[in-house]
Amino acid sequence: MGSLGIAFVLLVIGTGLLLVGSDWFVDGAGDLARSLGMSTLVLGVLLAGLEPEEMLAAAIAVGNIIGTNVTIVTAALGLSAWLFPMAISARVRRQALIATGYAGYSRFPPRIAAKQRYSLRSKIACRG
Repeated sequence: MGSLGIAFVLLVIGTGLLLVGSDWFVDGAGDLARSLGMSTLVLGVLLAGLEPEEMLAAAIAVGNIIGTNVTIVTAALGLSAWLFPMAISARVRRQALIATGYAGYSRFPPRIAAKQRYSLRSKIACRG
């Protein structure tokens, strides 16, 4: 079994342990909330560290969660690439640059402003 196989086995084992540990954590938090006589929602909010502003604005909370996860994944990938650099061929780098440029162009296409001539009358009418 090569190093890729070992890494995959460790990934599966780590995922399984994470699932079991998170289940134990949630069960323990529920038991703690019942023993303290408080709502499980209140204890969950306290343990998760959510702020009232984030609870009131669900979009902000979801954006915060997604942004945090993207940051963590990017930092982990960047750190691992920094510690163990990979040799990437020029062809792959060129394809990545083209894909990045296309994605950026499709997200923010250049806006060509149409030349419009405003008369004094139309400016006054718009301010109306």
